[in-house]
Amino acid sequence: MAYTGAKEIHYQYKGIKYHTEKKELVEYTDIKVDGKYYRSLFGKTDEFLGTIKVGDKVFNYSNTPMKFNEYKMTSIEEANEHYGMIYINDMFKKITIDVHMNKGNGVYSSSNWLISGPCINRKEAVSISDYLIRNVK
Repeated sequence: MAYTGAKEIHYQYKGIKYHTEKKELVEYTDIKVDGKYYRSLFGKTDEFLGTIKVGDKVFNYSNTPMKFNEYKMTSIEEANEHYGMIYINDMFKKITIDVHMNKGNGVYSSSNWLISGPCINRKEAVSISDYLIRNVK
């Protein structure tokens, strides 16, 4: 795959973790993205090398790149354990993570928790999630 030059990205913003069914369940969190973003020349598979920190969770992709499909989504792992699906727009300017739960035997499904940013309230978080996830379907 041919890539354009790497672009350094350093974002730090406020985010919201919210439950999709229980509207009263909302948590504020910090999101930090540091690394290099490689854009595919043909818009198919962009890559990210670096770290993503969401609250106290650190997702380290410094050695093995995170590879996004043409919809800008991929799975995200913490310490080789599946955590969920991540959706982004233009080089992490907006982000949503659909947090998954382990149902056993290597099967994961949505936990009904989403993390979005940058945003300052649930309404903004839902708007970001809806926009990023809708672009996949």
